Amino acid sequence: MSRISLGFKAKQALAFALIFWAGALWAGWWQSIGPLPLPRYGAAGAVLDGKLYLIGGRTHSGLTDRVDRYDPLTGTWSTVAPLPQPRAFGFAATLNGRIYFSGGQGMGNTRVLYAYDPGSDTWTSVGEMPFSCIGATAIPWENRLLLFPGERMGNYPGMVLSFDPNTGLWDTLGNIPRPRSHAQALALGDSIFWAGGLYYGATVFFDLFVPGSGWQTLPSLPEPIARTGLGWIQEGGEIRLLLPGGARHQGEATDDVYIYRISQGVWEEGPSLPEHVRDGTVFSWGGRVYVLGGRRGQHHLLSEGYVYIPEVAVEEEPAGGSEVWMVLWARQDRGRVILFLQGPRPAHLKIVDPAGRMLFSARIPRGRTNLVWIPPRPGVYFWSFGDRRGKWLLLW
Repeated sequence: MSRISLGFKAKQALAFALIFWAGALWAGWWQSIGPLPLPRYGAAGAVLDGKLYLIGGRTHSGLTDRVDRYDPLTGTWSTVAPLPQPRAFGFAATLNGRIYFSGGQGMGNTRVLYAYDPGSDTWTSVGEMPFSCIGATAIPWENRLLLFPGERMGNYPGMVLSFDPNTGLWDTLGNIPRPRSHAQALALGDSIFWAGGLYYGATVFFDLFVPGSGWQTLPSLPEPIARTGLGWIQEGGEIRLLLPGGARHQGEATDDVYIYRISQGVWEEGPSLPEHVRDGTVFSWGGRVYVLGGRRGQHHLLSEGYVYIPEVAVEEEPAGGSEVWMVLWARQDRGRVILFLQGPRPAHLKIVDPAGRMLFSARIPRGRTNLVWIPPRPGVYFWSFGDRRGKWLLLW
């Protein structure tokens, strides 16, 4: 059984937790994942089998073909087969167990589309794009890749391209009313969100694309932003979009973070990044957002990666119309979980692993209690508190 520490009643900490629950503060925070194996910017990114792939980019020495893979569960890096050509500002997307990559800056034919097979650790040419492009973004959709082409020789192609890996053929899926480059799209279900980007300068564009239905203009960004990506988190009981850092209108890097509340259609300020960063690579995995690589100036490359860890607030109004709410508020601090509990009556807190093995069980007294739980390893854990149920994905 894992270790447990029941502490004193943390009134000050509980007050902060309840303020967050009421919506007055963002309680998520950014945490360093440690040094990067190779500082770079303009790398493409893809998630495959729970691993984050950082592909190509530009270093202090120039373009690189290096591909590094990060495992969020263990916090470790490994190097896999390099790109056939050094590239920066290309695009990558995962489809049917393979990573597809093309475009960007580089020597030779940048139209070649490559596919990475993790089983054989090899890159293979699978065709060519209709034209070369820089700062494009790609999304998997119904066994195809959708490509928003970015910039082509100083212009911005205004069409969505579709690639079928079974036939190797490209088609045009539709027009783009507000084309741009250096804006990473994000798919949630059938909806594709596309925020910011360059169109002869940073933009405030924010659009929704539903294949087969068309485009919808969404509320503009709070300021012009490019050279970053969108991530998604679950916070406050809803899915929210997170736009971390990027380049402002004059190209300067920022540490500002904006969060879009889909349910309300509004942008709000979120917790700032630890550093100013543009041209970083943004990943969404496990309900968290990672920013790997990037630069804050022409010669200052980020040497650390960062992850945004959402807070969790679960609340229930007990029977009888009491004004006192039961709260389970959890914050992960690397290898431990800090819990703040409050209830008008005693309740049992239980934590089990996916196999159903009991890791902790205790009767929590009424009132406020501070608890520190040290899980045996990273992974998924299930909890119950009174008649509430939930799940944690714990990484460090």
